[in-house]
Amino acid sequence: MKWIIILMAITISSCSTQSQNKEISFDQFNQITSSAGYIPLNDGKHLLLLTRFPTDEYRKLYKVEISTGKKELVYDAGQSIGWIRADEPNRHFYLGIDKGGDEQYQIYELILEKKKVTKLIGSPDRKARLYDTDSSGNQLLIVSNHSDKAHYRPYIYNRTTKQLSKALTKKGFGIAGAKIDWKKGRLFVTKSKNNATSDLYEVNMRTRKATLLHKRPGTSYSPSYILGDKLYINTSHKRDRYGCAYIDINHPKKINWVRYDKTRDLFCSYDKEKNLSRIYSSGSGRSTIEVFKGHFQTPIALTNQPENELIKSVSLIPHTKNQFIIEKHQLGKPPELYFVSEKETKQISHFNNSGLSFDEMAQTEDIHYKSFDGMDIHAILVTQKHWKKEKKKYPVIIWPHGGPDWYSGHEYYPYFQYYALSNYIVLAPNFRGSTSFGKKFETLNDRDWGGAHIKDLVWAKKALDKIPYADKDNVFIAGRSFGGYSTLAAITYHPKEFKAAVAIVAIGDLFEFLETIPPSEGWQNEFKSEVGIIGKDDKLIRERSPFFHAEKVSIPLKVYHTENDTRTRVENMDKYVARLKELGKPVEYEVIKGEGHSPKKKETWEKLLRGTIDFFNKQK
Repeated sequence: MKWIIILMAITISSCSTQSQNKEISFDQFNQITSSAGYIPLNDGKHLLLLTRFPTDEYRKLYKVEISTGKKELVYDAGQSIGWIRADEPNRHFYLGIDKGGDEQYQIYELILEKKKVTKLIGSPDRKARLYDTDSSGNQLLIVSNHSDKAHYRPYIYNRTTKQLSKALTKKGFGIAGAKIDWKKGRLFVTKSKNNATSDLYEVNMRTRKATLLHKRPGTSYSPSYILGDKLYINTSHKRDRYGCAYIDINHPKKINWVRYDKTRDLFCSYDKEKNLSRIYSSGSGRSTIEVFKGHFQTPIALTNQPENELIKSVSLIPHTKNQFIIEKHQLGKPPELYFVSEKETKQISHFNNSGLSFDEMAQTEDIHYKSFDGMDIHAILVTQKHWKKEKKKYPVIIWPHGGPDWYSGHEYYPYFQYYALSNYIVLAPNFRGSTSFGKKFETLNDRDWGGAHIKDLVWAKKALDKIPYADKDNVFIAGRSFGGYSTLAAITYHPKEFKAAVAIVAIGDLFEFLETIPPSEGWQNEFKSEVGIIGKDDKLIRERSPFFHAEKVSIPLKVYHTENDTRTRVENMDKYVARLKELGKPVEYEVIKGEGHSPKKKETWEKLLRGTIDFFNKQK
């Protein structure tokens, strides 16, 4: 009898492990969705939610009842809606809609009662963005390149007259950010030099004359809000991290620090109408939001587990003092929306309908390793919880993040979750050049694309020594955007380090990339400082372009691209793949129709997620 019980226990344990190790199907994974934006309505009972539910092919706009979670379709644009914004009094709502994912957003006003939209501004090959409104909601600050493709300039749209003003800056003076003092008619803007450098100006709205307030190499000055005669900014002035400061508008030369942390980047904001302030902080792959009553006076507790729960977004429910809608998540898990008051916390959304419990979802953790030159590199490790207790080994996907000025963190990322639930360990290094680790670290890959940061990816394999359940004989690499370029560079300059690779919306030829990126000065300045200048840095650009070294590729490669990508053009990848095929290299190629740089459709997600795993499974 005792042996029967033991045998039954072994059988049950084996079945349980087999069930846990079963690869998730895309249909099951598709039951996990998330918010792409939400706005609590003035009735205090509903919110507008931008999302793609499992039955949707793309993002749509819904009205959701806060108390029950009951949803009602408000608007279907026939394709994904990019973003949603409200005016200051929360009475009028605006949507950003592009054409097939090309990111050239046009602004539409949503007529909520009729469930219809009317276009305010935009044209097919231009981009517009709503930056701010006045307290009445009648005047809108819009930034657009509709009159000058190479420069984004600020305009004011008047809802009463239905008129758009002339550009508030002179021709050729493009901006990256803006904040307006509606009462006193003062405009503060930033002019971008690259991702880490932006100069601060005050613009006379009558004469359009721009007066330089602050300029410093490698320093960003971003206007956040105006309080009296003080302009509050988020800046890295003379410091390695971003922090919160202000300048006296009448005596603007002095920087006065308000909040600074040597270990994290801080970005502050304040809503005078609601008398609420926020600090968004980011460091070592973790980002969260703190909320305060008044101007950073009294902290408001929105979660009971600050170490394990991270807040992604916060919105005060209109006409209440202490009732919020927040979006929060635990490390690597899908975020949910919650109603939070002084008396209760109640989950509103149920984005995870996959049938997987919280513990069955993949989890993230921090890991560190030394790179080729001894530099400490942080990475995000994504695994299933039970793997640590098993003797089985699992294949590994090294994932270089996009950007290039970005990072891999503990936020929910569909790629990571799907790969891990498909029984692949994900290791996502925050290689030199990543944000969230200080300004100095962020600039380490400037003019060194394809160089030291690629070695950081290769040396990530050494971190697998710390993971006893990692199969070091089956290490793959995959990435998208700049991560796609990094993937191609890795298999070009280190051709024997990985078993196979998948590159998504990647870059093969840096010459062609520099020639075809959007013409706006922000884009141009950014990549001239990151990559190089054609005619001046040709030797470096050629050396770091995988296209010119395609003969070195020796492992199976799968390439996905999209036809409407304005950042990394499909023609660039057509040429690269054609070169590989000409050389007889093992490459598969698929161009996805009707999509841009960031995937929106359900069928696209299925191709990218399941397609990557199917491809890697064939190579094991």
